[in-house]
Amino acid sequence: MNPITINEGLKLGNLRISRNERTEVARLNDAQNEQLAEVLSESLQIKEEISSLRKQLANLMTHRTHFFVRANNQVLKLAFADIQWIEALGDYVNFFTEKGRYVVHSTMKALEDKLPSDQFARAHRSYIVRLDKIDAIDDTLLQLGKKLIPMGEAYAGNIMSKLNFL
Repeated sequence: MNPITINEGLKLGNLRISRNERTEVARLNDAQNEQLAEVLSESLQIKEEISSLRKQLANLMTHRTHFFVRANNQVLKLAFADIQWIEALGDYVNFFTEKGRYVVHSTMKALEDKLPSDQFARAHRSYIVRLDKIDAIDDTLLQLGKKLIPMGEAYAGNIMSKLNFL
C-alpha cells in the first residue's frame, strides 16, 4: 500500500481514510481558510485606519503656526512665519527672525523633525531655511535678504524639489 497524502503533503502512512473523513478534513480546511481571510481583511482595515490617522496627524502638524522655545531665561513663542533661518552653534542653535536672534539648546536633527517640512528645509549641515524667505539661489548659495547661506550638495535636491518653479 502507498502512503496517503492529504492537503499539501501530510503523509498518513498506510492509514486508510474514508470518503466521509476526507470530506470532513476539507470542510475544516475551508473553515480555517475563511477565518484566516477574515483576520487578513481586519488587518488590512486596521492598516488603512493607521495610514489615515497618520495623514491626519501630518495635516494637523503642518497647520501649526508656532512653537515655544526656552531662550534668554524665558519661554518664548516663535511663529514659524517669523523665522528666516536657523544656524547650528555646537549644542545650540540660533533662530534668526526679523525681531532678532534667539539661542536655544537643541540639535539641528531635532528641529528638522519638529518644523513643518513644507515650510522649512535643511540647506547645509549647519543651516535650516524657511523656504518662502529665499530670495535667490546661486549655484551653492541661498540668498535670504542680505544674508548668504551655503547650500550643501546633499541638500540641494530637496530644496529644489520643494520650491515652486514655473
